[in-house]
Amino acid sequence: MQFARAVKFYIADEHWFRKVLAPAACLLVPLLGLAAATGWALEISRRVIRNQTDAVPGIDLRRQLPDGLAVWAIGLVYLLPVMALLGAGGLLSARIFPAGESGAPMAFNSYWWGIEFFTAALLLGTAMATVAAVGRFADTGAFRAAFQVRGIIKAIRSAPVVFLQVILAWVPLSPLALSGIAVCGVGLFFTTAFALGSGFHLLGQAQRLAAEKAASGLVPVQT
Repeated sequence: MQFARAVKFYIADEHWFRKVLAPAACLLVPLLGLAAATGWALEISRRVIRNQTDAVPGIDLRRQLPDGLAVWAIGLVYLLPVMALLGAGGLLSARIFPAGESGAPMAFNSYWWGIEFFTAALLLGTAMATVAAVGRFADTGAFRAAFQVRGIIKAIRSAPVVFLQVILAWVPLSPLALSGIAVCGVGLFFTTAFALGSGFHLLGQAQRLAAEKAASGLVPVQT
């Protein structure tokens, strides 16, 4: 993974500031504006996957707005059921073993850390699957490709570390996105678009690396 390239690729385009300013302006519009900016960032992923030039794409609402909405739909399909399951499990546990109740068995306290570990592992696995699903959508342009489970599993097995790196990359990218608050508050929209593009650049790198490893035969194909 080329982390520096995910930021430096902007500089390769002499018109990068103007091109980032367009999705930043979209972010001023609630929901649909964010979807359009997400579609713009997805186009960056596509260019990385196809090994095209590092020029920053321009805004194209007619194509990128539907792409952004599709990315949101993919995320909802993968993450919402897991969140609902974990929420229901938490409510059930709280109902059976109310906080501070002396009658709660010691076994429950003993296995609490195991429950926490399972929750974290489930969320991490789901997040990696979501990244892989969005990567397949960016690669193929087909919405259904994001839900082909065998392909998702094969991609993650091909390069699990790179998908994990995409998720962890948002640790430094989040402060970068928020740094624009220092510029009279309105800079937040520009830095958010900038960070969004960098994150999707890394997503494109992950999808490309996973596809290359899978094609090389390093990962056995399940039949």
